[in-house]
Amino acid sequence: MFLRGRVAFIREVLTEVRRHDSNVTRDISLMALDKLWALLPLQDEVDTPARRMALNDRLVKARIDAATALIRAGERFEGFQQYVAALALPGSGPRKLKGAARTGYELARSLTRGATGSRARADVG
Repeated sequence: MFLRGRVAFIREVLTEVRRHDSNVTRDISLMALDKLWALLPLQDEVDTPARRMALNDRLVKARIDAATALIRAGERFEGFQQYVAALALPGSGPRKLKGAARTGYELARSLTRGATGSRARADVG
């Protein structure tokens, strides 16, 4: 839809659709990784500055969401890497600042509960 028809961008997310082979997930927070994986291939497809700006905004949010999901799953380093990748993207300063608070909060929580597990799929590009 993004590249095939007339689409307008608004900041408010109206709906989110997920679809995969089993259409089931064990840990809903890890859906953030699937959203990020779905957005990443679009980076090479956008063809206007407005679309690039809209995609970058979604990628910043998706990387921050992935960062917090990974940290919650015990993958602190991988989560922090996703947050750093979000900061490197052009995009909303306030979104990045809010992401810093969320990421910092999840890091602090994971340290207090001693999360060291390896339950997440952390090989996001």
